[in-house]
Amino acid sequence: VFLKKKPKAKLFFFSLKPLPKLKNGIFIRKSKILYQNGGIVKRICLVPQGRGDHEKNNLLAAMLGAHLAGASWSEIARKIKKGLPQVELREEVIIKRKNVM
Repeated sequence: VFLKKKPKAKLFFFSLKPLPKLKNGIFIRKSKILYQNGGIVKRICLVPQGRGDHEKNNLLAAMLGAHLAGASWSEIARKIKKGLPQVELREEVIIKRKNVM
């Protein structure tokens, strides 16, 4: 049944840098998260502060996946404003002795 609908694949990208105009996806420009599809750019929200590049990449991938699965941008942005969960003890100084952390 699915193949009778003749689905066409569409690529979406995520990037910490602006995407070329012909690429669809989500990216960051000047501390703003933007979504681009068909040449139309939409501002989604601000980048949460205090995040490393790896966390920003994970966030963009999750946001894009949620949107493509049917979540609205306003719903996604609202959840980000509430705050992202932090893994306990991750990247925290537990003990410091001499020159070892």
